[in-house]
Amino acid sequence: MNEEDHKMIGSFDLLPQDFPKLGIIDNRPSQKIPVKYLMEGEINLKNVKEFLRKWFNNELQPYILSEPIPAEQPKNTKIVVMKNYNDIVLNNFNDIVLLIYKEETKDDDEKKTKDTLFASLNELGKRLKSKDYINQHLTIGKINVQRNEVEHLTTKRITRFPTILLFPGNNKEKYYEYTGRFNKDSIEDMCDFISKHSANQLERDDL
Repeated sequence: MNEEDHKMIGSFDLLPQDFPKLGIIDNRPSQKIPVKYLMEGEINLKNVKEFLRKWFNNELQPYILSEPIPAEQPKNTKIVVMKNYNDIVLNNFNDIVLLIYKEETKDDDEKKTKDTLFASLNELGKRLKSKDYINQHLTIGKINVQRNEVEHLTTKRITRFPTILLFPGNNKEKYYEYTGRFNKDSIEDMCDFISKHSANQLERDDL
């Protein structure tokens, strides 16, 4: 198998003890992103025939990678997963500040940047927690894209990981990428970034 095959298989998020498994990856040009299907149960002729029959008849539910929805959310920064992405990000008029990261990385600089942004966003959330108007119109969240597949994000030209995107409340298809400092002083740059692109008139002096 080539590297692309390994990535595709890895996107099913299976553990070694889960194998063998049978799946379908529909990567036709008509698909915006590859659509995956995973067969449950024992691999035998009867089950495989039924699995393929359902696929040909469009009766299968796609396999979509998602972490579980947290039983309890942290106070300052919401944990976003595929299963709650629409509720937190799309189906409201809040401005959304979303940290997009990969949990597992071998790049030391990427790890350091991620830890710095985690701390900065948490501090920003804590700082804004007591401001009612801000809290009603701004959501701060983070999502691990290695464990959550979100079609809304696959269409965005993300230039680096980790990164921060702001989705304005009046148009969630529009987005702005944070280009400020990625260090201990980044919280002030983030406030500038939010006030500049907010659709909810979040003034810099209020942040």
